[in-house]
Amino acid sequence: MMSGQQQVGMDGSGKPLLYRAVPWYVKPYSFVAFNFLVPLSLFTLVCRAWSAKLHFDSLMGSLAVLVVCVLVPVAFGAWFLFGRKACDARWPAFTCMLTLLSVVAGCIYGNHNYWKFGYPLYEIHQLANYVNIDPSSDFGQSYMDSGIINFKASTYVDTSRAIAFRSYHMYCAAPIVLTPLQEGVTKHPVDFWAIGINCCDADGQSFTCGEVGQEDAQSGIRLVDEEARQFLNLAVEEWSAQYKIPVRHALFFDWVVEPQWNLQVLETTLESQQWYGVLVMAGVAVALTIAAYSGIQKRRNSSQLRHTFNPNL
Repeated sequence: MMSGQQQVGMDGSGKPLLYRAVPWYVKPYSFVAFNFLVPLSLFTLVCRAWSAKLHFDSLMGSLAVLVVCVLVPVAFGAWFLFGRKACDARWPAFTCMLTLLSVVAGCIYGNHNYWKFGYPLYEIHQLANYVNIDPSSDFGQSYMDSGIINFKASTYVDTSRAIAFRSYHMYCAAPIVLTPLQEGVTKHPVDFWAIGINCCDADGQSFTCGEVGQEDAQSGIRLVDEEARQFLNLAVEEWSAQYKIPVRHALFFDWVVEPQWNLQVLETTLESQQWYGVLVMAGVAVALTIAAYSGIQKRRNSSQLRHTFNPNL
């Protein structure tokens, strides 16, 4: 028996290989540690690159991180393809698949977090803040670059004239006003809107979007979701035709009490979601690694026993 080397038939014809050298990292603790730390590090790097501000500032930067991390599973894949004669190829094959899984999962999960939490946060931060805006005299066209608006005292959301547009979700909108609107009489465009998704009835009633129930709510955080904005524009066009009140340049806002606090919550949520993904990936890596190690070792031991009791192998 040739310890740590491949064994061939006595006639030199090269029968099935029962024993092959194992890679340097195939020891119980080192194998588990290696296949825990490396995939987890790759997942964390890729996830943060695709969910953090790097993605917002430079998509090419996020792609560069992805490409560099992909080189790791590529290296183990090359080992599997070209090094199988020197060692048991099942070990690098497993590491290749696990590291590739971690990179792909990090990219998908990070991109999901970016569009759900990161992009709105970073976009609002780069837009302008305005204070003391009067919705009864100001025009939406003058505040197209707004991210946060603090309205004049006594401004409120007219939930009695809310409207909804259904397209899978219920897109709800209600005018932000300082003085009561009069159907067919109000001539100043209604350009400032409090909005939400799935927070009102089909006719717009029972409007509970944002913090509309808070008496000290006087601010709005701009909606930056383009898809939602398209449906909300359809809703306000319908509203304008129904109430015979003009709408020129509609701006949509989440109605809140303290905008900066809401943005801080969004940032904290983004960070916590990233760490949640890391914890899940850690559990997956450990479980798969232990299962793979046990399975491969069991097959190797089985092969050794068959060779011991069957010298013709």
